[in-house]
Amino acid sequence: MLRAVNKAIRGMHWLTEADEAAVAQARQYARLIDEAVETDDVAGVRKTAGWLGPHLTGLLKQLGGTPEGRKSLAVEEKRVKGRLAELRAVRDAQQSA
Repeated sequence: MLRAVNKAIRGMHWLTEADEAAVAQARQYARLIDEAVETDDVAGVRKTAGWLGPHLTGLLKQLGGTPEGRKSLAVEEKRVKGRLAELRAVRDAQQSA
């Protein structure tokens, strides 16, 4: 879980220093979930993941780590654009002119 959270956070180019505490908390939630999974204690995993999972999801949403979260923050996602996308953009610009 921590690996996935770290990867997601690296992709959130809009985060600032003001978000550091929330980022640290998200990482801690993920770390605790990972630790619970490593114990192989099914009841412990259910308890930890059942409690922290929704909190982690909510925190990531607030940081813009979900589609809904990005939409509410009006975050523009960096998209990989190929030649076809460039041609379509030119066509669309010409049609609207």
